[in-house]
Amino acid sequence: MEHLSGSIEDYPEYYDIIFGTPRFEPGQFNVVTECEFLHEIFHQYDIKSVIELACGPAYHAVQLAKMGYKTAGLDISVGMLKFAEKRAQAEGVSLTVHHQDMRKFRLKERYDAAICVLDSLRLLTTTGEILSHFESVASILADKGIFITEWSHPKDWLGKKSVEDSWREERGDIAIEAKVHSEVTDFEKQLTTDILEYTIRDSEKEYKVRDKDCERLILPQEFLLLVGMSSFEFISFYGAYDTSIDVNHSSAWRIIAVLQKM
Repeated sequence: MEHLSGSIEDYPEYYDIIFGTPRFEPGQFNVVTECEFLHEIFHQYDIKSVIELACGPAYHAVQLAKMGYKTAGLDISVGMLKFAEKRAQAEGVSLTVHHQDMRKFRLKERYDAAICVLDSLRLLTTTGEILSHFESVASILADKGIFITEWSHPKDWLGKKSVEDSWREERGDIAIEAKVHSEVTDFEKQLTTDILEYTIRDSEKEYKVRDKDCERLILPQEFLLLVGMSSFEFISFYGAYDTSIDVNHSSAWRIIAVLQKM
């Protein structure tokens, strides 16, 4: 078995199989359902243009473009941005891409809304990085622009020291198994170490990819305190991509925050 260097994000085609396949099938993670939720929020604020931050393959930006929005994606990975452009072209929509770091960025363009989903916010491991991110987002939004971000629900972690997950996806001659082990490794700084191992069977070849990420645990009240130090005002929390589910609902499984630029 060959061990591939780098991250799974360095292999966009494999990334798309293991992460993209379930995102377009029924289940909790579903791009179409999520974008319908976003559209419901955006409709309240007459949003016409949206940028997806830390976009990776830009699943949401491409889907929103299919729904009529002018969209863009921002990511630190050139490979992912190229893959996102190919996906947009294949879907027959236009997508502008920006190669920058979500921690601190500046653009000439202005957007009505920005989204940062799939736990990307948790990659900002210090208060300074989160505040820098908020400042950067505010700088690219129009007046009264909307910012929606989403991360793991606290019940995934409260009372636990580790979280395990695994799944398998196939496409053609390629089968990929993913195993995730997340463990709290720094209680003072609220950090977890997330180890993701991928076993890839591509025709008759077998590969291994191992990712190791450091992410921050974010609680709602802490988030509100940070928002109070930014150029945003808090609008609402949701516990799922469903406006009828709040964070305390029995079906809540994510934290989704809606903010507006002051």
